[in-house]
Amino acid sequence: MNMPPQFDDQKLARRLWEAFTEVERREGLSLLMRYQEPGGAQKDRVVGAGWLGSRIPNLTPERTMISAGAQAAIVAVLGVLANRGDVICTEAMAYPGLRTAAARLGLEVLRLELDDEGILPTALAKACREVGVKALCCTPTLQNPTTATMSLARREEIIAVARRHRLAILEDDAYGRLPDPALPALAALAPDLTWHIAGLAKLVSPALRIAYVAAPDAQGAVQVAAQLRAISGMASPITAAAATHRISTGLASAALAAIRSETRARRRIAAEALGNVAAEPADAFHPWLRLPSPWSRGTFLAALRSHEISVVPSDAFATSGDPPEAVRIGLGAPRTRDDLARALSTIAQVLTPPQPSRSYV
Repeated sequence: MNMPPQFDDQKLARRLWEAFTEVERREGLSLLMRYQEPGGAQKDRVVGAGWLGSRIPNLTPERTMISAGAQAAIVAVLGVLANRGDVICTEAMAYPGLRTAAARLGLEVLRLELDDEGILPTALAKACREVGVKALCCTPTLQNPTTATMSLARREEIIAVARRHRLAILEDDAYGRLPDPALPALAALAPDLTWHIAGLAKLVSPALRIAYVAAPDAQGAVQVAAQLRAISGMASPITAAAATHRISTGLASAALAAIRSETRARRRIAAEALGNVAAEPADAFHPWLRLPSPWSRGTFLAALRSHEISVVPSDAFATSGDPPEAVRIGLGAPRTRDDLARALSTIAQVLTPPQPSRSYV
């Protein structure tokens, strides 16, 4: 799993746990004994809209829905944007959960070539002209798994293509706040086209199965709420209240800062072990390692498995076609920096096996 690294700040850890006691004190028994609307309680949507406000100016609670995690949000938004048999497009190497959601809804997924800045605008334009896709699904910042990040110019080019073809955009902003400063969200540049999904799993806590969906308008938010009702009924009121408390008290921002700091420290460890290939981007906790010849991903995984180390091969992310010889490394999986350093040292040794000795007679 691609999880944020566990930071070593016991004072902050205590405050995060104490937040649940504070939620109990404030909310009382009614929080445990009442259903809520499928899109979340009004007070939680107000706070959610405020949390997204730094990414999406002028966002209102009426456009903001609360989901039981980003995966449910992706299914809900796709359910609004496309019907069975329709075609959506995404990066050639993409988050596996998107393919799972598309398969569940009977949607065809079209792969788009990408470079270090993400999807190529020419590839998107060609897909729009030749196939008639219903939606573009993308992760503009620290794309999973390649860590590609769209520059501002690339974001504007992608939006120009989408606007020309009246194409809806599903923006997965799972990692958008990790870089500091952050690039603007697509939803900030094209709010009328973009359905923005921002989960808390990578930024605050994987245990908070909460994501916020910003729809282009209030009617779109109502449609998302209807989809969420069919998928999960409602997000857990307890976790939604916990998320609201953490955001409104500054605990969410403190956790994000701690995760960002720990990620950068672990990136430095990765760079020491694996070289420049693991040095950038500094705020991504999932390096994308292209394997040198003669390694194949299958033989590399088998070699690491003998050392009880697991990484994720490119096959898990390939939309279609032949996956590259590459793997994703999760820097957040090891509990401590020392554990990470040992694992990365082993990976480096496996990558560069000793040369056979020569005999001279």
